[in-house]
Amino acid sequence: MTMDENRKLHFNWNDTYEKGAQHGNLVALLIFYNEKSIYTGSTTAAHRMDGSCSFQLSLAKIHTHADVYITVLSDDRERAANSSYMGKIEFRPE
Repeated sequence: MTMDENRKLHFNWNDTYEKGAQHGNLVALLIFYNEKSIYTGSTTAAHRMDGSCSFQLSLAKIHTHADVYITVLSDDRERAANSSYMGKIEFRPE
């Protein structure tokens, strides 16, 4: 995970497949701005086969940091993998 100068997060992953994994599985992101307990994210950020996705931090202008989580959902949204904590990102409010 990286963040560019425009406060856009970029993710890359290896699209290896374990038991039950599908090319069309969805990558979901959760961004938690814990200063005000505000959540944002996407349940359809990308498909597993894409190998990468980006997410614009729209609330970063009024906060100083956020915690980032990522998970994979089955393409029918009936099953989810365990979430992975990607880390805390910090930035200066505008």
